[in-house]
Amino acid sequence: GAEIEAIAGLRGVKTKSEINGTLFNTTGPQPIVFKNDYTDWLPNLSIRARLTPQVQLRMAATQTRTRPSFSQLNPALSLDPPPACGSLPPGTECVRQGRGGNPFLRPLDSNNYDLSLEYYFSRTGFASVTGFYRDMKGFIANRAFTFAQPDPASGVPLRVTGPVNTNQATIKGFEAQVRTFLDFDGLPGWLRPFGFEANATYIDAKA
Repeated sequence: GAEIEAIAGLRGVKTKSEINGTLFNTTGPQPIVFKNDYTDWLPNLSIRARLTPQVQLRMAATQTRTRPSFSQLNPALSLDPPPACGSLPPGTECVRQGRGGNPFLRPLDSNNYDLSLEYYFSRTGFASVTGFYRDMKGFIANRAFTFAQPDPASGVPLRVTGPVNTNQATIKGFEAQVRTFLDFDGLPGWLRPFGFEANATYIDAKA
């Protein structure tokens, strides 16, 4: 019968953060303090089934949490100079552009599932096919937001681009891989240090 190994675990992560900065909006700058304090309990399960000496099946289910980067959380806002609307080409929208971070971003939560079948055909060679699925919430993407009030300095609309959390997102697909050295019987000895690796991946992502 198959030889089966399983590993189960639970990881606890305590996160505390405090963001101090200046939030710029159409009414002027204002100080901002944003605090976060939470604990994550992240389970994981990994199973390996050795079907034959050359073939094995791997399965894994994990839960992960990815925090936003410091640059994404930065509350500062960078504004371009007020545009010269009269010099723009006809039909071009006249807006003042800005870029900034978002101190209210939530971490990305992800439930991850992987299933792979591996075939070891020599001491240094193997081929595998892997399927994966990611069920995520809070994926971070950049979005442009136009303020309801015009920019006081220029009188034109103010459009700021920055990171926001999306709702549900999924990533699924598969990968095929093969890797080996040319150390097969019957080949010249000078070929043994050489080898090749190839893989192909298909991904279907929606958010």
